[in-house]
Amino acid sequence: DLRADIDPYAKGVFILALEEEFGEYHATVEEGYVVFEALPFGFRAKVGRFRVPFGRINRLHTHDLPQATRPYSLTDMLGEEGYVENGGILSWLTPWIPLELFGAFLNGENESLLAGAGSDDPAWLGRAEYFQQLGDTAFISFGASYLFGYNDAPTPAGARGAPDQETHLRGADILFKWQPTQFESVVAQAEFFSLRKETGGGNREYGFGGYGQLQVQPFQNWYGGVRYDWSNYDEGQEDTEQWAVGAWVSYYTTEFLRVRVGYEHRERASTNGGEPDLDTLYFQL
Repeated sequence: DLRADIDPYAKGVFILALEEEFGEYHATVEEGYVVFEALPFGFRAKVGRFRVPFGRINRLHTHDLPQATRPYSLTDMLGEEGYVENGGILSWLTPWIPLELFGAFLNGENESLLAGAGSDDPAWLGRAEYFQQLGDTAFISFGASYLFGYNDAPTPAGARGAPDQETHLRGADILFKWQPTQFESVVAQAEFFSLRKETGGGNREYGFGGYGQLQVQPFQNWYGGVRYDWSNYDEGQEDTEQWAVGAWVSYYTTEFLRVRVGYEHRERASTNGGEPDLDTLYFQL
């Protein structure tokens, strides 16, 4: 994670991901962007490759998640690693009320929602996020997101293409935090997703899902939490339900080092030949 002030007007961020899967190692650019902090009228811009601000959890890197896995309702809609995209974001914090507005222009290359790496159509994102302080020890925040793009394969040059197949993804989220002292806190969070995806021939797919989680910090450096997931779009298949419930305990030596154990029970209608029910014990460093 490399960050630097480029000049008085811009900051640079470069985040490299090193990962291993089935004995093969890969290095990828998870994020690499420039932030323009001093635009006129209070605007702020981000240009490059970034985690798309659709909802809340999608913006977090894997090592920053409060639990071992991403919510399954989110990965069903946005993909296994969430939604990472090239493009630009313009944001504005209104001067009258604590409301932040986002507008994003994206390449439209998400494999789950859109046309993938071969996309020749952009995608568009809008988000509004409202923040309200509740006394000296608590706050609540509400958000709403909308993504529009196309999921059909690009048309070869000179060929006559079929009508574009549209993708519409809507989301709503809520976050509540109570922190009476520096070493005690309670955080409750939930997100909901609604997908409408045209698949050609006048057909459409509909997906719905959501999760809710609660995390408690009873004393310094210790956290415990629970999460419930539900989706009817398991592995991108319409009317294929799954649900999961899990719990975890985390110990933070500092913000840079965490040890976590967790348990999860997951039930799925289809796992491509795997067991429909799965109990998992996690250990995470």
